[in-house]
Amino acid sequence: MEPKLCKKGHSYFPVLNAKGKLKECPECNRVRARAWNASNKERHRARSKKWVENNRERHLAKVASDYASNRKERIAKTIAWQRANPDKYNAKQRAWCKANLGKMNAKTAKRHAAKMQRTPKWLTNQHYEQIKEIYLSANALGLTVDHIVPLQGANVSGLHVPWNLRLLPASINYAKGNKTGGV
Repeated sequence: MEPKLCKKGHSYFPVLNAKGKLKECPECNRVRARAWNASNKERHRARSKKWVENNRERHLAKVASDYASNRKERIAKTIAWQRANPDKYNAKQRAWCKANLGKMNAKTAKRHAAKMQRTPKWLTNQHYEQIKEIYLSANALGLTVDHIVPLQGANVSGLHVPWNLRLLPASINYAKGNKTGGV
């Protein structure tokens, strides 16, 4: 079967619908549907919501599949948006933290426990003073304290000691996360 040209010049393979009539060109159909959706946003939103409610499993499978196949692109797009809109991102983060206090408290407690477990008993008072000075400097300069070798790394865990600490801007430190390596 040879492709056919529609009135708008799109090339497509003709297909019969259930009533035996030729279906519309798929590209023309997409353009028409996008235009209708744009001019009927509320109806489109309601239809989409109803479809998702009636097809929950299919929807979740498609979302998971799309996410898995475009994971790197989505992460890059999210990071780019966060960097382009720091005020909006920070506001969203604060709102999420406020709405999820239990999760935030659990995360903070886990990090505190890890830090305590990763602080060796053999540290001297001079070492504790150095750590305190590093944190005070970070606060005064508007920076964050980074563990060069993370306390909760995937392959290796560092210690909470002065020589494993450095000052970094928050954006770089948070982008680094629990990864080892230079910044």
